[in-house]
Formats: sequence, C-alpha cells, structure tokens
Amino acid sequence: DLVVTLGLPLQQVVNIAKHLIYWKKAIMVHKISRHRTKVALASTAPLTWDGPDAEAFRVAFPRLPPLPEVLHMFSAGRLLKEVEEDYFRLEAAEFDKVVNW
Repeated sequence: DLVVTLGLPLQQVVNIAKHLIYWKKAIMVHKISRHRTKVALASTAPLTWDGPDAEAFRVAFPRLPPLPEVLHMFSAGRLLKEVEEDYFRLEAAEFDKVVNW
C-alpha cells in the first residue's frame, strides 16, 4: 500500500522499514490470518452475564449467544478459523466485527 500511496519503489520502502526496525522506531507485525492466528483472552475479560459489556454485545450482535459464551468459544488457544467453522454461521465481515469487538 505504501508503494502506491507514496509512489516509491518497493525496495526503498523495504529499506526504510528495515532501518526503522533496526533503530527500534518500528516493529514487525505479522498479518492476522484466520489460519494461523490464535486468540488469547485477557484475565480481565468481561465474563459476567449481566454487566454493561454483555448488554452492549447483546445490542451489537442480537443473533449471537451471550458474551460469556462467545468468549468461551475463543478460549483454549483455538485458531480463528476453527472458531469460525465450529460455532459461527456468519459472513466473513460479520465474524470480523465480532473478533474486533
């Protein structure tokens, strides 16, 4: 995207990125992929059935199970693809919204 946006040759963008990483002004972030990304839930994840987070989730996703159940689906270090195939019958864009939420 930067090659097109900035109009720079790809090698120059790569060299700039390497320079920033070397001097610790940037870090390498791997692309999120359903096939290799696992979800780790924070110990502070809202697991109550009646809290404000559960209500906000219910409003945002009325067709899905309650928030604690959805969080449980993502537990145990499962790959996003496994969770999507096993539990969700949503379009990819809707599943992405759930993951981002």
